[in-house]
Amino acid sequence: MKVEVTITDQQANAAPSKKTLSVVVADALNGSVRTTAMFPGVGPVPLNMDAQPTILADGKMRLYLTLQYDLPSPSILGRKSGSEERQPTSTSISERLMLIVENGKSLVAAQSADPVSDRQVTLEVKATILR
Repeated sequence: MKVEVTITDQQANAAPSKKTLSVVVADALNGSVRTTAMFPGVGPVPLNMDAQPTILADGKMRLYLTLQYDLPSPSILGRKSGSEERQPTSTSISERLMLIVENGKSLVAAQSADPVSDRQVTLEVKATILR
């Protein structure tokens, strides 16, 4: 099965930033994606995903998904948001989800907001059975 996750990161009136992760994994087994970038003044910035899909009798899939997503603030990245004095240096999102998904159909699985700024992050998931 192929598991695709699209993260949409939106802050204020800035254009949304999208990140897509995908992993191909066998039925009922684990797959992982690990990525780390280094930012001066912030340190390591991880983007990690674990997925374990299981095909159910009705053709749907049970998907256990974990995601760790950290991203420096726009001011750290060199973009000005207009209110840097209130901006955190980074935002960290950790999600652990158990979903029932239909083959090949996208699902908005989670939405989160930064507790300090107006940043919003949406997590869209799609699992496809490969034959």
